[in-house]
Amino acid sequence: MSIKSYRIFLLAFLVPCSVLLAFSPSHAGKRALVIGVNEYKFNDEFLLKKRMPLNLEGCADDARDIRAALVNYLGFSSREIKMLINSQATLAAIKRGIASWLIQGTRPGDTVFFYFSGHGFRMHHPEGDKTLLCPHDANPFNLTQMLSARQLGQLFSGLKGRTLVAVIDSCHSASAIRGGGYIRLGRKAPRARQFPADQQYKSSGRTRDLNLFDEVYLDKIFLAACATTEKAWELPINGRTRGVFTYGFIEALKAHRGNVNAATLLKIAAGVVQHEKLPQHPVLKGKSFLAKRGFRDLFISPPEAKLAGLSDPNPPFKVETWVTQKGRTTFRLGEKISFSVKSKKSGYLYLIDVNAEKAATLLFPNYWDRDNFIPANKKITVPGKKFQSELYAAAPTGRDTVIALVSSRRWPEFESIKADSTQLMAALDKLQIQKVVAGVLTRSAFRGIKVRPKSNPAASKSDFFWAMGKINVKIID
Repeated sequence: MSIKSYRIFLLAFLVPCSVLLAFSPSHAGKRALVIGVNEYKFNDEFLLKKRMPLNLEGCADDARDIRAALVNYLGFSSREIKMLINSQATLAAIKRGIASWLIQGTRPGDTVFFYFSGHGFRMHHPEGDKTLLCPHDANPFNLTQMLSARQLGQLFSGLKGRTLVAVIDSCHSASAIRGGGYIRLGRKAPRARQFPADQQYKSSGRTRDLNLFDEVYLDKIFLAACATTEKAWELPINGRTRGVFTYGFIEALKAHRGNVNAATLLKIAAGVVQHEKLPQHPVLKGKSFLAKRGFRDLFISPPEAKLAGLSDPNPPFKVETWVTQKGRTTFRLGEKISFSVKSKKSGYLYLIDVNAEKAATLLFPNYWDRDNFIPANKKITVPGKKFQSELYAAAPTGRDTVIALVSSRRWPEFESIKADSTQLMAALDKLQIQKVVAGVLTRSAFRGIKVRPKSNPAASKSDFFWAMGKINVKIID
C-alpha cells in the first residue's frame, strides 16, 4: 500500500486560550456589560439627614467613554454592549445583566467584558470584612441592596469556559467589589468613590469576600482602580469630571489602538493617577499568559488562533512533544517531518496543526492511520514505521503551532473527520474548532476533593481529563 502524505501548515502568532468565537444570532463571540452610577436612589434623603451627598459626577460619562473605547479599539459593535446607567443599574438589573446578557448570551470559548464605575464600600462584619459594589438602589441606612464580592463571584461562576475581563473603578476595588469625603488641593477637589454609609469602615483584622478574583475559576484579567484599602478618585479632566483610573485606562487603549497588554495598560493608567498626586494604586490580577496578550487580541482574534493558543497552566498530567529530528525546528518546503509524544497517562492522542494562514488540520489520527490510543510513559512517533501516511513541509511558509492533545476519551469532533476519505487534509472547520476549544475550556480549573458513590468506587465513566504539549515549527522556502 502506498504511503499517503499530509502537509504541515504553520501559524504566525499565538493568542490566549479564551478569546472570542464567531457568533450566531443567539450567541455572540464577545459581549460587554458596562455600568455607570452617578445617581443614587437615597441621595436626597441621605443629604437631608446626613448633609452629605451620595451622588457622584463622573461615573455615567466613564461608562459611555468605555463603550466608545470598546467600539473604537477592541472590535465591539454596539449590539454586543449592554449599558446600565444610573437608575437602570439596580441590584436586580445588574444580576440579570450578568445572568442573561453575559452568561446566556455567550458560550464556552467566548470573551466577556465587565465594567463598573460607581461607589464601593468596605463593611465591618463579625465574620470578617466585606467589600461591596453599590448599585443605584444601594441603601446607606441599613446597608442592603449591595453586591458583595462573594455574590459577584457566584454570578461569574456561570461564565465557565469563557474569558472574563473585568475593570472596576470604585473604592476598595482590588477587593473587586467610589465615597464620601473631599480633600483640598487648591482647585476643585477630587472626590473619592466610597459609599458614605452610616457604618464607617473599621478593620476587624479578618477579611471575607475580599479576594473575589482569586476565587473565580476562569481565565481572567482583572483591573482595579485601587488597592483593597484605598479609595478611587474622580476629578475634572478636560472640562468633565472623570474617574482618574478610567481616564488613564482609555488613554492607554487610545494611544496603542487597543494593541496593548494588560501589564503595560496598568502602568500607563497608574502613571496618570500618579501625575494627579492621588493616594491610589491601580491593581492587576489574572493569568500571566493573558496579561501579556494585547487587549485587542483578546476580543477579535479568530477561533483558529484561539486553538493555537490553547494552554493549561495546571494540567492533570504531563504531555511532552518534540520534533523527532533532534535539534530542528526549521524545515524547507518538501522536507519530511515527524513528531514524538510522551504522556504520563494513557489516552487518545490527537495531533493538530495550525498554520500561518490560520487553517487548522488534524494530522493524526487520519483516514489511513486511525489507531490513536497511546500507553502511559512510552514515546510514540508520528508518523511511525508502520504508518501508512507521512508528514512533510508545504506552503504556506511561516510559523506553525503543533498541538499534541491526549484525552481520556475519544473526541467526537476529531473522530468524525478522521474517517472521511474526502477530507484528505482533515481540515477542521470553524464549528469543529469551536466545539473542541469549548470542550477544553469547560473543564473546571478547580481540582481538589471530589465525591463519588460508595457503590461504584471506580472512576466514573463520565470523568474526562486531558492535557497537551505544544511545539512551534518554522517552514521556509
